[in-house]
Amino acid sequence: MIRNGIPEKVAMVISGHKARRVFDRYNLTSYADLVDAEKKIREGRERIEHQAKQFSRRTAIVSTQSGANDNGTKVN
Repeated sequence: MIRNGIPEKVAMVISGHKARRVFDRYNLTSYADLVDAEKKIREGRERIEHQAKQFSRRTAIVSTQSGANDNGTKVN
């Protein structure tokens, strides 16, 4: 049920588990869960690397603008 998007609280009511510990005991990790987690980690890492590159480009553009100081006024 959890893997199909049903909230855990609802799944516990449907399955009749009143104790979280018992519910967790039967909610075993499958190989597909591990593969899915690896994919999400990889995609997250790629997204962060992409964002870091975009940030670097933006800061490089700002720092190369000639004649601007910290408060945005022109320096002669």
